[in-house]
Amino acid sequence: MSVLIIAYLCGVFPLLLGAMGKHFLKKTTLPIYVMGHAIQFAVLFLCGAVINFTKLSILSFARGYLVVSIVVGIFCVILTYREWKGNLPTWKPSLWNVIILLGELGMMGGSILFLMPHWLDMTEESLYQLSISGQLDDMSVLLYGMTQQLTGMNPVTLVRVFLPLFFLPLFYDTYHSFAKGRVWYLIFAYIIFGLFIFVPGYIGLEVFLNIWNPTTLAISVFLPLFFVCLMQRTYIETVIVALAMQGFMNQAWLYVLAIVIVAVGVQIGYRIADKKEGKQS
Repeated sequence: MSVLIIAYLCGVFPLLLGAMGKHFLKKTTLPIYVMGHAIQFAVLFLCGAVINFTKLSILSFARGYLVVSIVVGIFCVILTYREWKGNLPTWKPSLWNVIILLGELGMMGGSILFLMPHWLDMTEESLYQLSISGQLDDMSVLLYGMTQQLTGMNPVTLVRVFLPLFFLPLFYDTYHSFAKGRVWYLIFAYIIFGLFIFVPGYIGLEVFLNIWNPTTLAISVFLPLFFVCLMQRTYIETVIVALAMQGFMNQAWLYVLAIVIVAVGVQIGYRIADKKEGKQS
């Protein structure tokens, strides 16, 4: 039962939320799995503020959230069943696709079996404190705290064994969407992130050491997503991703502001270049 709860909250439910998001936001370019996680983390950020205000116990909230998520999940299935029936995505097993898939599975296995989290990662300590006191000081790990309270699982097992099974695919799916079929882009991205296994101190980029860490998810996954959504002018997705980032980091608004300034500068540069080309022609 514990494994089923983890799989539902960290994997199945985000898929269903993403399918519902795709249903209402027809023009979105975000992958379903990525969108679903963004929606769930944005909702949990808002819920964390409510928990802090009401002093509600994490276990009570977790039980209510699980019930609501099951009801919402059933609604998502009913809502999107006709759209997905007979229209499931297909996978073309080309040589490079197989190599990339095997490489991703290998990196996941190595991350779980051989690599240790960065010493700055305090996720396990937060969950141990929660298991003792019933209160969670760090709301950025609210999802993990709820899962630990519902399952009673040892925090080390939950964090190091189960969470990478769901959040490394989130990382992979995000960069597949950026790559748009360009294999060299994926290989380059994985090599760059892989280098941070050997360069300590950059916890935000150490996806293969501690992908579950809120700072790592914010910097390596959701910050690039925010920039892409902003440049594509998909503003609803932009707000959702920004809320998810704020749930991970109190200072996320600074990154959001910096990205907005960069995006505005890029747009202004494009317009100036277009005007110059128009005058020359």
